[in-house]
Amino acid sequence: AAPLSWYPRTMKAPEVLPRVVPWASWRHWSIVMDKLFSDDPDMVREGLDTVAMWRLRGSTPIAVECTADILRAKIDNTGVSGGDGEIKIRLYLAMVLVRLVNGITDPAQKGEYAKSVSMLASRLGLSRIIVDIRHDATHKRLPSLALLKIAADEALMFLYAKYWEPQRHALLTQEVPPPACAPPPAPSTPTANPAKKKKRRKSRNTP
Repeated sequence: AAPLSWYPRTMKAPEVLPRVVPWASWRHWSIVMDKLFSDDPDMVREGLDTVAMWRLRGSTPIAVECTADILRAKIDNTGVSGGDGEIKIRLYLAMVLVRLVNGITDPAQKGEYAKSVSMLASRLGLSRIIVDIRHDATHKRLPSLALLKIAADEALMFLYAKYWEPQRHALLTQEVPPPACAPPPAPSTPTANPAKKKKRRKSRNTP
């Protein structure tokens, strides 16, 4: 699969300029990841609140935003069925999936001729159901809530496998070069006393 270019990579070379991100440190990012993918709904909400703060700061990766949007829909709309509530959640999930597909395929559009979204998404490992929902929501009828929920779960697994987990692995395996140290001084060799040399030389010339 082709590498994704829509998430901040861990900087391993000092000459590469770091990308601006809204979190204070990668440790903070890792804590939020654990909260978002926790089985405790209260922990998930704490993670979502933090992501909401990140979004106010700007420069939040689309992978983080889409993860938070999907989880927000799953938590806040449990049990919604029929009526305006269902229409709203269908529109909300459809928008998130459209943003996800466009956000990861647009940077991959390179070359003189544009490639199809489905081909680019397939290269990046995105499920076909998500691409089809993006097409239907944009050009045809709004997909059903049941189908949108299935696609949302697929998208969440994709985001975890392609963004969250690889980024954490990169942080855990990052090699930090040791600090530069001055080489130890070379051992000194004993030298003869110049005065003794001179004295010895003088004694040789004495009859």
